[in-house]
Amino acid sequence: MSQVRCTDGIRWTDGIRCTDLTDQERAAVLELMNSAEYAELPPAQIWARELDAGRYHCSVSTMYRVLREHG
Repeated sequence: MSQVRCTDGIRWTDGIRCTDLTDQERAAVLELMNSAEYAELPPAQIWARELDAGRYHCSVSTMYRVLREHG
């Protein structure tokens, strides 16, 4: 495996950023956003509520990306 430190400080390993979500993590975030508790809320509110509960899954922008990927 090759590791490179980019100018923005993010490490890349074999073309994958260390901050990228795995397929399982993406599925979990999508399931969370589609849950009965959060289905009617925008990602920013879901993110804030989860953070208030002490849970961090990903950034708000990543939540939007996951939603876009799944239509």
